[in-house]
Amino acid sequence: MGICFLVVILLLYILSSDKYTLYKHLQTSPSENHLTKVGNRISFFTLAYSTTNTWGTCTSDYYIVFPENVSKIGIFLFTFVAISIPTLFSTIVGMLIGNAAVGDNLWNSIYNEESLGGLLNVVFSKWGKFGKFLLVVLWFSLITNNILNTYSAALNAQLLDTRIYRYIPRWLIVIVIFAITLVCSLLGKDHFSSILSNFLPMLGYWVSIYFILLLEENTFFRSTRLVKLFKGELYGVPLPFPTASSTSSINDCNNTSDGLENRSLVDGSLEKNTNVASSKDTSDIESQCPPNDTHSGNSIPPLATVPSKPFYNFDAWNNPHILTNGYAAAFAFCCGVAGAIVGMNQVYYAGPIARKVGDDYADLGTFLALAFAGVSYPLARFLELYYLGK
Repeated sequence: MGICFLVVILLLYILSSDKYTLYKHLQTSPSENHLTKVGNRISFFTLAYSTTNTWGTCTSDYYIVFPENVSKIGIFLFTFVAISIPTLFSTIVGMLIGNAAVGDNLWNSIYNEESLGGLLNVVFSKWGKFGKFLLVVLWFSLITNNILNTYSAALNAQLLDTRIYRYIPRWLIVIVIFAITLVCSLLGKDHFSSILSNFLPMLGYWVSIYFILLLEENTFFRSTRLVKLFKGELYGVPLPFPTASSTSSINDCNNTSDGLENRSLVDGSLEKNTNVASSKDTSDIESQCPPNDTHSGNSIPPLATVPSKPFYNFDAWNNPHILTNGYAAAFAFCCGVAGAIVGMNQVYYAGPIARKVGDDYADLGTFLALAFAGVSYPLARFLELYYLGK
C-alpha cells in the first residue's frame, strides 16, 4: 500500500503542476511588518513539526522487536530517513497546491466550501475516472496510516491499569478505539482542515514534553553516576530503605556485592540468576545493603537487563513496588503544560507571550513547553529518586 501511495503522490505533482506559478503573483500585505512575518514562520514551523513528532511516543511499540545488538546510530538513521523522505514528498506538494489555491478563484472557493477533500477532488478530476481511482487510493492511505495509531492506542490503554491488561483483550480495545475514531471523523468531516490545524499543535505540545522528560531521564539519570539512585530497580535494595541502625556493616556489604550482581528482581523479591551459594545470614545482610559508591555511571548496575546505557531492568516492567510513582514526571508535565498555554497561538486562545510577536502572534507553545518541562524535571526527579529510590 505504501508504494501505491507514493505513486499517487508523484502523480499529484504532475496533475497540479500547471498551477504552481500562480502563487508567485501573490503579494505580501503592505502592513505586514518584519515581526509579523517571523511570527507566521514560527507558527508554520510548529505545525510542520507537529505532523511528524508524534512518532516519538510510539517508537517503543515497534522497536521493541529489534535485536538488542542493533546499532543506535543505525536506528536513528533508519528512523530519520523513513520519516523525512515520505514527509517531504507529501508536504511539498501540499504546500504547492495550497499556495496555488490562494491564487485560483475556483480552487479557493472549493476549498472554502468543501475543505481539503473537495480541493483534492478537483485536482484529480482532470484525469476523469482514473483520477477518481487515484483519489480513492489516497483515501485508503489514511486508513493504513491510522493502523499504527490504533495499535499503539490499545497498548497505551492497557497501561492505564493492570486489570485492563489482564482481563480486556487487545482486539476489543482496538474495536472501541475504532468506534470512537469513526464517530469523531463523521462529526468533523466538513471541517477537517481547521480541526487538523488546531489539533496537531496540541499533539506537538504533548509529544515535546514527553520527549524532553525521556531524554533527561535517559541522559542525566540512567547514564551517569546518578544511576545509583535507582536503588530498588537496578541494585535490589528493598523499598522502603533500611535505617541507619542496620546491623550490617560496610564490610558485610562489600563481601556480598558479588552475590548481588547475580540477582534479578521478580515480583518485588530477589532471586538468584545463577547457582551462587548463600546462607540465610548472607541474604539478610544483602537485603540491608544500599548501593555503594563503586556503582557509578561508568559501571553496569547488577540488575541492569542490558549492559549499555541507559540502564534499565526490563524484568521489573510490571512491578509497582520498584517502578517510579511518576511524581516528578507529573510535576514537570504540568509545568510544560503551563509553558504551552502561555505560548500557544490557536483559534480558540492566544497566550500572553505569543501575543508579543507580530500582529498575527506566534505559536511558541512547543518551545516553551520544552523549556518549562526541561528545567523543572531534573531537580524534581533527583528529589524523587533520593527520597523514594525509584
